Amino acid sequence: MKDTILKTIEAIVTEGASKQVGHLWANDENLDLPQIHIEDEQLTSFVFCDYLGLSQDERLIAGATEMLRRYGTYTAVSRAFLSLNLTRTTEELLARVFRQPVAVLARTSLAHIAVLPVITHIDDAIVLDHQVHASVRNATDMLRSYGNKVEVIRHNRMDQLEERIQKLGEIHPKVWYLADGVYSMYGDTLPAAEIAVLLDRYPKLHLYVDDAHGMSWMGKHGSGYLLEALPRHERVFLVTSLGKGFGSGGAAIVCPDEATKERIIYCGSPYIFTSPAEPPMLGAIQASAHIHLSDELPIRQAALMEKITHFRDYALQLGLPLIKPSYLTPIFFIGVGKTEVGYEVCRRMKAAGYFVSIGIYPAVPVNNTGMRATVTVSHTEAQIKGMLEALANILPEVLHENNSSLEQVYRAFRIKVANNVRKMI
Repeated sequence: MKDTILKTIEAIVTEGASKQVGHLWANDENLDLPQIHIEDEQLTSFVFCDYLGLSQDERLIAGATEMLRRYGTYTAVSRAFLSLNLTRTTEELLARVFRQPVAVLARTSLAHIAVLPVITHIDDAIVLDHQVHASVRNATDMLRSYGNKVEVIRHNRMDQLEERIQKLGEIHPKVWYLADGVYSMYGDTLPAAEIAVLLDRYPKLHLYVDDAHGMSWMGKHGSGYLLEALPRHERVFLVTSLGKGFGSGGAAIVCPDEATKERIIYCGSPYIFTSPAEPPMLGAIQASAHIHLSDELPIRQAALMEKITHFRDYALQLGLPLIKPSYLTPIFFIGVGKTEVGYEVCRRMKAAGYFVSIGIYPAVPVNNTGMRATVTVSHTEAQIKGMLEALANILPEVLHENNSSLEQVYRAFRIKVANNVRKMI
């Protein structure tokens, strides 16, 4: 079974690479997003998750450079033995952003591996959302090997979650629901209001959220979607990325109290067997945290929301099959249906001067291929408009050439056909 899946994935990715829509190289000597160069072609990219444009901000670059000079490139010692005071001051600064104790690691995937085995008990049941990030799934494989009961429910189906809480709660002391705050493929969100009801109704329910794509562009001090939508709760645990919107790299483990933070640092395997976040990364984190705590952040958030709204509204105006358009997040997914349609649309979009990524199996079902576009504060409205108009021209042509149509795409995603789409079919 495993070998069959790997062979299928390898075949799909190999085909995408051969068609020059994936595993590409940007040959820019100096990056100036959203413009990139691929094989000497200048393209406007819609693939970066640098939502607030902070990864190229001079203050973050200066912060990283200063700590690079002061502490070097790397701290080659386990945190179990010794930590730089720079790590402590960084975590104290992040605690002001989240209003809770924070532990830092170099990568979000490492954070899940550090946290989940420590905060869960072997008798706890684990319920995964079907679309939770792969890094969370990988960490739960460890829990399964320890003997935890691990199940998967359909995406955002709170009725299924409630049924599993009731059944699993009969024999397990805790039922953990593992989910994303903002989902990385379609840009939809955790149904926080419904989760809040379940948390009140079922004391055995515990929530664990990866809010990597909700960070910075939303919430007070940019603390993210989850903390904005679901106020602090003793049975909610948050891990988030300090890359993407935050712009620095690294991960923040947001702990309910200092005792939990200490236990994770003392017992989490990446804290024992992996070197800590590098000094340049910590310098960039501190610089970004100061921006997050300033009056500048709400201005950046508002500017991005204007562009998100413009993208959503214009895509619908053009009749594009935008999946889950009611969610105003920086991630958009335009359905195309067949995988071969997605490859050809990507190729023609590149020829038109735009680089968008393709969402294909196994990230989505085989016939639910789509164009995934991310919007950042660095995009202009003209760039957004130009990309969407190019896609609106290219997609119907490619669908027709592959004996498909916009109507069939809507059916594949089980969504209603908008009136303006009917006119185009």
